[in-house]
Amino acid sequence: MCCPSAKAITLTLSITGLLLSLYALHVETQASKDPDYVALCDISQSMSCSKVFSSPYGRGFGLVGLLLGETHPTNQPNSVYGIIFYSTMMLAAFMTNKVVSTIQFYLSLVSVAGSLYLAYILYFILQEMCPVCVSTYVVNILLFITSWCKKRSLSATTMSTTSNSSWRGRSSSSTDSQSQAFKKFI
Repeated sequence: MCCPSAKAITLTLSITGLLLSLYALHVETQASKDPDYVALCDISQSMSCSKVFSSPYGRGFGLVGLLLGETHPTNQPNSVYGIIFYSTMMLAAFMTNKVVSTIQFYLSLVSVAGSLYLAYILYFILQEMCPVCVSTYVVNILLFITSWCKKRSLSATTMSTTSNSSWRGRSSSSTDSQSQAFKKFI
């Protein structure tokens, strides 16, 4: 088994990501209500979560508003998508089904791709440093590794079970035919 405690690690990472997303949503809503609001993650001029969350890329990944319009229902803060994602990953941690682990793997793969996209935006376009954002990127990468381990261990378990049952099936049928031949000989 690749990671014997994948469930505990996935739960811990999902809860961490969920808390980070809830905090990001709190900062964004407070900053939109009060322009003088200073969040704990607003450390300096170049290290500010509030600036990043209130940027055009803080809602719908900067893409939904462009493609579907600013008032479209799916143009939500990125933290809302994070809350949905981490809640889904938390639920999937309790399931040891091969299909669920495959879905969990691909969800985490999409989250890593989204993290790379947002990290590019953060560093090259906004030229800011957001501790909450970077923390979620790390959580997403670790969730990807954990979901890969879970998927791999479930695939290995399924393959070994299949090969063991087919081996047993061949040995018992060949044993039965040998036994029948011996009885006829006697």
